[in-house]
This record gives sequence, C-alpha cells and structure tokens, in this order.
Amino acid sequence: MSKLSTFILVACMASAGAMTAQEPKTVHVETAGTLSTLLTETEKATVTDLTVTGNINPADIYFMASLTYANWPEGERTGSIVPKNPNGVLLNIDFSGATVSGDSIPNEAFAYRKIGRITVPNSISVIGSHAFHSASDDVLFEFSYPTGLKVIRMGAFWSCGNSSLFDFPEGLETIESSAFDNCAQNVSEPLIVTIPSTVTSIGDYAFYYCSRVQEVKILSSDSLTIEESAFCDIESLTTVTLPAKLKSLGDDVFHNHNDSELKKVYNHSENPLKISKNVFSGAFFKDVTLYVPEASIDAYKVATGWKEFGAIEAINATAVPAVKTTGTVYCYVADNALTVKGLTGTAALTLTGLNGKTLLRKAVSSDVSIPLNGLSKGVYVVRIGDKTFKVIKK
Repeated sequence: MSKLSTFILVACMASAGAMTAQEPKTVHVETAGTLSTLLTETEKATVTDLTVTGNINPADIYFMASLTYANWPEGERTGSIVPKNPNGVLLNIDFSGATVSGDSIPNEAFAYRKIGRITVPNSISVIGSHAFHSASDDVLFEFSYPTGLKVIRMGAFWSCGNSSLFDFPEGLETIESSAFDNCAQNVSEPLIVTIPSTVTSIGDYAFYYCSRVQEVKILSSDSLTIEESAFCDIESLTTVTLPAKLKSLGDDVFHNHNDSELKKVYNHSENPLKISKNVFSGAFFKDVTLYVPEASIDAYKVATGWKEFGAIEAINATAVPAVKTTGTVYCYVADNALTVKGLTGTAALTLTGLNGKTLLRKAVSSDVSIPLNGLSKGVYVVRIGDKTFKVIKK
C-alpha cells in the first residue's frame, strides 16, 4: 500500500466563546456527487473531523470545503465557487480512501478557508487553480504533496504561509503562473526551492515575492522553460544554481526591483544560453559572481545577459553547492571516456590516481561523458558528490 499524502494546516480556530468539541464522522459514498445528502443538518453544523470513502467528484470536495470556516466582507468575492460560512467548524478532512473522479483538487476548492488537515490519495495528479489561495494564510501551513502530482495550476498556493511548500515530488511536470506568488511570508527560517528534473514548465511570477527563499536549485532538464519574472523580487535570495541543460529563461526571471542579497549564480552549461540582459537585471548586478565551466569563461564574458556580471569565474569542486547523490549513481569508462549516469542535479567530480594525485576536478550532471585522453592505462578513483568508485582504463 502506498503512503498517503497529507496536507496539514495547523490552524488556530479559537473564538471569544468556548472551543468547539471534536466531532468525528465517517461517510461512505456509493454514488459520486451525493455526499451532501449523507449528512444530517446537525452533522453539517457540528462535525469537525470528516473521513470520506467510496466514490467522490468535485461537487463532493466543494461540499466538504463549504463546511469549513470562511468569512469576508459583504460584496467581496461575489463570484466565489464555495460560499462563505462564518459558522463553519469542519477542520480535518480525510478522503484518502476515496476514488476521486478526475484525480484532481478542483479550482478554488479551499481558497480563503480555515482548515486543519486534509489527507488525499497519492493518485491526485492536478491541484487546481487557486485551490488553496490564502488558505489559513495567517497560520503555519505544513504540507506533503501526493506522489502522483503532475500539475500545479495558476495561483494554487497564492499567499499561503507554509514552510514546506517547496518540497516538490519527482514526477512533477508543470508549475503554472503565480502558483506560489507571495508564499511563506510568515516563515522564520530561510527556504530552498529545488525544481525536480521532471519539470518542463515554470510559469510567469510562479515564485514572485517569496521573500523567505534563500536558494533556488534547478535540476537538469533540457526541456525546461522558465517564463518571465518567475523568481522576481525575492530579496533574500543569495544563490542560484542552473543546470547544464536548459531550454529558455524569460525576461526578469531573477530580477529584483529593491535591495538584493544575491551573490552567486552557478551555471553548469558549457554554452551560454541566449537570454536578454534583463534576466538578472537590477542595481545589485555588479555585486554578483557568475560561476561557469572553466573552458567557457571567455564565451560568457561576451554573451548578452551574462557578460554584465561583476565577476565570471570557473566552477570547481569547492565552488559547487553540495548535492547528496542517490544510490542509483554510477560511472564507467568506455571508448576512452568516463561516463556518469543516474545523477540527479549537479555534483562535484574528482578523478585521482592510486597515488592520491588529483588529475581532474569539475562539476558534472547525469549522462555526461568526459574524455580521458592523455591518461595512461590503469585504475583510477572517481568521487561524485558523496560517493566513491574505482574505474579501469584499458
């Protein structure tokens, strides 16, 4: 049985009166769309913990959301899919044992709602537009994505205060526009955004003004397109790591209109990607060091959008951010070249002889082949990240 993914929103739901007593309820739904008929009016007003099994659809998810607390001034959000409920008491929702038609959390389902915990099946592949927009945005929001997640729609987590929103699962493919706009404002610790190698599209303003993000790591993907202003105005950002392969970077992706802490950009591409001069623009630009493959320094010094950096230096084993390699990493020698396989992201590689002398040091990503011309036949030690191998050149 696969593990269930859990949305945990730790919400303080106190009022001027006494706290609501916990009232659990389990409901089995035979026919999708009928959940609302299976609870009495009293249960709709008193149940705080709801578990649903069987077959459900978006109408059932909207019904569950309608039982949670939500209140806004008259005249605002008049087009809301789920009406406000200033008397809502439902906090914890578990439909992990249900079959969800469409395998998605529908648009705006829990937008502006006060909720405590939502547990969903790992089969959920899409989180709809504005599904959690400002959900419990004034409290701590802990979150684990379903492992089958493929798409995060526009504005899905806009203004959510969660500290673990950026722990994306491998297999995620699309992050749409403003998906995490203005997120994690209430988090005290610095955050790292790591984009999995399976992601092929990041929309404009996707991570706009996520002010607690300190580092952005983009793992290797030759088909990844990052739209304009995707990581714009993140004042606390200090480090950006770009992969050896990347399809495109839009205007103002890392632009900052105010003060910035950005100091280091690691670009592992041997050939400068064609970009506009505005990708990294800002008054701070001359204080940032760009690290690139040593053989490519001259090319970057004349390339638009890259030549504007205050300094351009070679990436070496000590400069590459640490990447913990997984058990699938391996390497071998064939056709007078050393080939690396199974590496997620980028890591430092060193090649030494049995006498301990270092013969090669460089940053590598998966599927790279390194010519070994000039090395004599024999046994060599290869270290990739935190793993060590012995290879034989024949």
